[in-house]
Amino acid sequence: MAMELRQIKYFVAVAEDLNISQAARRLHTSQPSLGRQIQSLEEFIGVPLFSRKNRRLTLTQAGEIFLARSKNILSDINDAISKTRSASHGNKKSITIGYIPTAASKIFPFFLPYLQNNNPDIYPILKNISSELQITALKNECIDIAFIRKGVDDEDIVKEVILRENLVVLLPAAHPLAEKTAVTLTELSALPFVEVSTPLKMELEQMFGPLNFKPVDASGSGERDSLFDQFSLVGSGLGFTILSDFVREFTPPTVAVRDLAVKPAPRTELYIAYRKQEASPVLAEFLRALRRWKSQMGHLEAE
Repeated sequence: MAMELRQIKYFVAVAEDLNISQAARRLHTSQPSLGRQIQSLEEFIGVPLFSRKNRRLTLTQAGEIFLARSKNILSDINDAISKTRSASHGNKKSITIGYIPTAASKIFPFFLPYLQNNNPDIYPILKNISSELQITALKNECIDIAFIRKGVDDEDIVKEVILRENLVVLLPAAHPLAEKTAVTLTELSALPFVEVSTPLKMELEQMFGPLNFKPVDASGSGERDSLFDQFSLVGSGLGFTILSDFVREFTPPTVAVRDLAVKPAPRTELYIAYRKQEASPVLAEFLRALRRWKSQMGHLEAE
């Protein structure tokens, strides 16, 4: 039996969270599968990496040592990938960018051509990753910069607002509420709620208080990681959800997008995030270009 790179990544995630279910969620795998991979890794190494006492998971001394080495391994691999990609693009300097769909819709179509024209030596590598996983990817040096929802603050990560958007309601197109131009939270309370990403849900609860909506009862219910999962559930008539208004460009005919009847209009923010101690000249050049472009644009604030 050989040790796999995937097992090292899984081990680091579990070691950071010290919670199998939480690590499985952000790795997009099942708890039993993750548990088997960790067990196989421990069998291969020949020593326990975790102590499992009183339903608490902690690292053993061997686990602490292996965690430090594992992070170095992953960092070296990511560095090798980055350098290889840079070499394949001549003298261009690569930067790996994590993003969520809002950035792909409202930032990249305008900023990336600007970057290409003004900084042609920078080669962006794009990775579509959820906001929560982008923070982990930043800390593990898998990406250089992230476009994310705010989420939980981290002392090692710097965040800056790059875009403000209005929030909208997504309803089944055939539902009577879809006949209205704006919908109140009270009217929505009768419908099941299709869960959103954790950072966006945190923002909604800061705006409106605890979300006491009944969640959609669907197989694997819970947070819907894919935008198209949300479209499918809403369009099928199973419930409603709340997202930023970039979705107006993509919603299928089965989904109606309506304003929230709340004053002032509720807004969400898109952030850029990067490592506080990062000294990369490529990142610094990218940030200068992004801030310069933002200062020249007038459409980055919701109307």
